[in-house]
Amino acid sequence: LFFVSWLLAYQFVDIVVDVIKVPPFRRLRYSIGNSLTLLWFGLVLAGLWAVPFLGFLLPPIAVVAAANYFNKVGLLERIRPAAIEAAVPPEPTL
Repeated sequence: LFFVSWLLAYQFVDIVVDVIKVPPFRRLRYSIGNSLTLLWFGLVLAGLWAVPFLGFLLPPIAVVAAANYFNKVGLLERIRPAAIEAAVPPEPTL
């Protein structure tokens, strides 16, 4: 149950982090380092998924919750600088 909950949370966290082009090994290293937080997030998701018909609304809500979590604790600024520099093209000079 715990591993499945962690994987469920990792799935939704991975969607958010993939948008900003963080390398896969860095994502996995972050997820293993914060496994307790992801475990609790996954347990809440698994509990909500047990409610009939809530499964249809839960995936978008879970992605928004993961993005909100990253924003509140400031993790995006810590894990994305190199990824943003690599993904953003340089500004044109005149």
